[in-house]
Amino acid sequence: MSDPQCGNCYKPKSEHYHQGRDVFCHKGIGGGRDVFEIRTDRTDLPACPHCGGHDQDWWDGQPNRNDGDEWEVDCGFCDESYAISMSVSVSFTTREKL
Repeated sequence: MSDPQCGNCYKPKSEHYHQGRDVFCHKGIGGGRDVFEIRTDRTDLPACPHCGGHDQDWWDGQPNRNDGDEWEVDCGFCDESYAISMSVSVSFTTREKL
């Protein structure tokens, strides 16, 4: 059986980005920006502001990055460009030496 085609982006529906129960179309239509709020502030992974796709391998091919660094990328889901600003947080746990 063939994969049904999306009426918005004309790509196979199996190529849509899935996050939990949310499904995001490549063009951000019918499941992206028009239906769901795309959270892009202080996320654990870079989130495309166009389609909501999260780049789990954001560090691949990148030089070492530091707190406050900014760079531009092309989304692997919708091919739109967006800017990333990285903020690093550090925490520590201590205990008495036994």
